[in-house]
Amino acid sequence: MTKEAPDTLFIQFARAPRAGRVKTRMLPALSPAEACELHRELMCWTCEQLLATGNAVELWIDQRSDDQAIKHCLASGVSALRQQCGADLGARMHHALSDGLARHGQVVLVGSDCPGIDGPYLAAAVAQLGHADIVIGPALDGGYVLLAANRIHSG
Repeated sequence: MTKEAPDTLFIQFARAPRAGRVKTRMLPALSPAEACELHRELMCWTCEQLLATGNAVELWIDQRSDDQAIKHCLASGVSALRQQCGADLGARMHHALSDGLARHGQVVLVGSDCPGIDGPYLAAAVAQLGHADIVIGPALDGGYVLLAANRIHSG
């Protein structure tokens, strides 16, 4: 008998698209409106990559919004729109991971601005959860683009 793989939840983190509040590092090369449109396109692209895995996908945003990109994600099959909670990014991510793990066997959390995240990348992260409690997808700039967990360690 083979062990059944745990069900996986993909959580997409995003800021609500608002000109002048998203992709600000792209200014002044892009106008605030152009930077916001870039943000929308990356949100939708990331959402499509996550949905293509066939797993549950939730979109967690920093504030309420009825922006077209959010509507697109919901219409495409995102199972829930949730509000990020916490004083800083680390606290918001911890809350989302904890919440997701209370409902699913494992959680993969990604941002909305890394076009390098595709099906094989996501599958590799999920596969690594068979060998580790936490998986980190490093970014070229020294940060990370993905956090996956099957449990959270208290510190």
